[in-house]
Amino acid sequence: MSRPPPRGRLLRLAVRTWPFALVTALGLWLLWPVPAGVMPLSADHTVHLTRAWLYGQQLAGGHLVGWSPFWFFGFPLGELYPPLGDLLVIAVRLVTLGLLDWAQAYALAFTLVFLLQGWALLRCGRALGLGPLAGVVAAALALLDAGAYREGGWIYTVTYGVWPQALATSLAYWALAELALAARVREGMSPGTHHRHLALAALAAAAALLAHPMSLPMLAMAAPLWLITVGLRGAGPVAGPVTSPLEPAPDAAVQRNAEPPPPPENPTAAAPLRHVPEDITGATTPVGLPVAAAAAAFASAAAGASQPVPADIYPPTLGPVELTAPAASSVPTDTSSAQGPAPGPRPSVPLTRRERLAGAALDLALALGLALALAAWWLWPMAAHRGYMASYGWLYAPLDAMLRMLQAGQWTQLMAPAAGFTALLGLLVAAVRGAGFLRFLALLALVHWLLASTDVFWTLRLDRLSGGFSHIQYQRFLTAAKPGLFLLTGAVVGGLSVLSVRTWSKSNVKKAMSFGTAAAAAALVAWLARDASNLARRHGVGVVQVERMPGDPAFEAAYEQFLQWAASARHGQPADGRIAVRTDRNAHWFMDSPVYTGTPVYKIGFTPGDNFVHKPESGSARVLDLAQARYLLAQGGSGGSQVASFGPLRVFERPNAAGIARIDGPGELLVEAADLQAGRVRVRLAGTAPDSRLVFHVAGYPRWDLSFRAGDGAPAELVPWIEVPVVGDGPTATPEQRLRGELRGGKALGDDGSEPTLIAAPARDGVFELRYARWRWFDAAGLLASLAALLACASLLRSPRLVDRLRPLARRLAHPAVLAVVAAAAIVGAGLRWRTAAERERPLASARVADGRAAATHARSGPLKTDMLIFPAVVADPRRPSEVVFSGVAPGPALDAWFALDDDDAKQRRRGSYRVQIDARSPGSATWTPLADFTAAHRPDRQRPRIPVPEDMQRAADLAVRITPTGEAPPRFGFDVALADR
Repeated sequence: MSRPPPRGRLLRLAVRTWPFALVTALGLWLLWPVPAGVMPLSADHTVHLTRAWLYGQQLAGGHLVGWSPFWFFGFPLGELYPPLGDLLVIAVRLVTLGLLDWAQAYALAFTLVFLLQGWALLRCGRALGLGPLAGVVAAALALLDAGAYREGGWIYTVTYGVWPQALATSLAYWALAELALAARVREGMSPGTHHRHLALAALAAAAALLAHPMSLPMLAMAAPLWLITVGLRGAGPVAGPVTSPLEPAPDAAVQRNAEPPPPPENPTAAAPLRHVPEDITGATTPVGLPVAAAAAAFASAAAGASQPVPADIYPPTLGPVELTAPAASSVPTDTSSAQGPAPGPRPSVPLTRRERLAGAALDLALALGLALALAAWWLWPMAAHRGYMASYGWLYAPLDAMLRMLQAGQWTQLMAPAAGFTALLGLLVAAVRGAGFLRFLALLALVHWLLASTDVFWTLRLDRLSGGFSHIQYQRFLTAAKPGLFLLTGAVVGGLSVLSVRTWSKSNVKKAMSFGTAAAAAALVAWLARDASNLARRHGVGVVQVERMPGDPAFEAAYEQFLQWAASARHGQPADGRIAVRTDRNAHWFMDSPVYTGTPVYKIGFTPGDNFVHKPESGSARVLDLAQARYLLAQGGSGGSQVASFGPLRVFERPNAAGIARIDGPGELLVEAADLQAGRVRVRLAGTAPDSRLVFHVAGYPRWDLSFRAGDGAPAELVPWIEVPVVGDGPTATPEQRLRGELRGGKALGDDGSEPTLIAAPARDGVFELRYARWRWFDAAGLLASLAALLACASLLRSPRLVDRLRPLARRLAHPAVLAVVAAAAIVGAGLRWRTAAERERPLASARVADGRAAATHARSGPLKTDMLIFPAVVADPRRPSEVVFSGVAPGPALDAWFALDDDDAKQRRRGSYRVQIDARSPGSATWTPLADFTAAHRPDRQRPRIPVPEDMQRAADLAVRITPTGEAPPRFGFDVALADR
């Protein structure tokens, strides 16, 4: 067989890869100079760099999980925060053989994350089957998206440096694209290898689960939507560019009735009919495919047909697909007879709905099941310790406010109106004539967009199904919806381009229609490009902060001098001594210092980049002492004895730093060994009393085991421990209480050290040893599951045997009766769980108002964010007095009540307040007895005043709560009371 000339091969390569090249060039241009190895330094980037370095040190020691003393009072590294971002930075450094330093490796890893947002949408555009323009438009809009705080886009991903969800979302959409491509192969719509698409889908979904927690609810919600769209309608036909748009398309009916030509005797005769395999670009092109076949595919794609294109419009040589040389790296079609029949050839009979549903369900179960198993090595330990994850509940906006934004073309903040309006048109097209995968994307985007609204959350009461919904940042659903919205926009452009090719004919009328459609597509692209680029330019898209203090190079020089000093000062110091840093609460310019100094830091203020619940922010002397902060770094100010200064940076020595442990009460303590990074602390106690308590200055976590030996030769016994506050005599907590979720929540202004944190136990004379257990049974089980799934994926990449063996079972399970039983069981199970939670809430005042069992005036039941969680509450009207009367209740000796301002409102300047009056009366009496009268304090967190109830009203009474707002703009305010029925 003669090879095509080099010029022809280059032309084919250019045609196949121009979407990938264009999107990559756009991303590199926007992100420059980061792709050249210059690390961005704004906001959270320094935190992510340090995490990657810490995790690299841990992996180098042969451990997947461990304890790091570098932040807070220590934290579990690699367990509560998804590790894929760290692994990506480490992988870049390993691939470059360590020639790049950590900052350069981070810059290249972040470049890949940014570009992946476009590459994933190119893959989805390929799966839509509407030509390369669909993916290119969606990818360009994603890269140019300005975004907003917690809504993804440039502002959140690049400027704020919060990119793990962007990574997870891109991978999740990639996984869905692979599922759609697998469905196309299975339904005979596209050449390819079905089982390899499934393996790639599983790998991408597993990576998404390891990148950010939001990928789990995203994929969970995608599953039923997949079954009711792709499962019932099919993925939709594939479309590719036509080799010669000037050649007229024969009538489809004539094509179907024509007898197919015999296969050529000479193998070279089939060369014009070779296929270029699908690739990331979305330009999967049947080179030399007759225009009739392409036009039929385009027609079906544009019309959103759910049935396969009849096989007889394709030449018979399109069965076993032969790869061309330039595409050897692409996924080939498996033609080995030993591995079973390849699913590449197009079936002559369209699939029935049951066959399609069975196939879609099997694809979904294999991909998501393998993904969960692949990620089990991290998911299982994380789920076992989820009670130690910090809460960040955050409501977004009412649905009417979101609809007002949509009227201006903005599904999210700072979305280009052209993209928003076009996505709305794409949603309409998908609803009316969309194929299965297009309808799936439309539903997925719409559901996520709706879930961001406060009204949908409160109407469905999702927190009754899972407590996890009470501490979600609901703006993040918008980040998950955006790629789907951009794909709807791209689908409109792609559909117009496909329609333009389909309507091309020698007929002047059809020519005019084709030119008109092409002109409409070009005008739409121009409108989108102008609107998106103007908005991007106004909001700094393409501007990367690569200086710690923009416009102040002297600060960078001063910081470098501090790093050199800190690295030298560490020699001879205790291994766990820390440097505390005092600066703005959300400033992180110094967080990469451990990478260069090897010294732990204690940040006075908020530290992102980890979900550990024990994250004290206080800068009080007592907290710094127990954190073993031996130095204090500050920009000016004072802090004790100054030992060094570098420009605006000053370093103070703190001589009162405590050791790793202490005794509260009589007794002496000797530290025999202390290496928190290795997970071991041993102390010897003597002279203790019955009321003495041993306290380790280490944050509590269930992997810490405390043992005691009365003497050197005595057997060791496990000792239960509790968590005690860093400062004050507040309540304590046991690990069991945290694991049960009894202490979920947090403080809006950060932990001041009064939360239960440090490990403590009754003291006795003898030796206590604290050891960190890196392996529990669920660690081993999760790792074994991941290894088994990895072997299954490797097998699936090579052979369709696994799919073939499961296909008969899937066919049986797709029986309508089985599906009805499964659906009914799921609905009943969810309903029972929801009803059980509702019954637990029934005594609450919020439930009484919601059910109409209380007389409410200018007050309603609704969600309120307080203690960093979303609670049901009775929400007062901020513009007029409210009153709620509860009749026939049993208040008890004292009211079990809380009152709170919305966390976010409480952090703002006070512009109003609330007076709260609580009265009670005996049933039938007309006289109210005052129980409480106070003004709610202007601070976050729930306030729990003690309100006693007269003895004669404890078992039966009417209770009235009156709330009077005052001021210019009172914050959002709510309360709840537990009131049993009399």
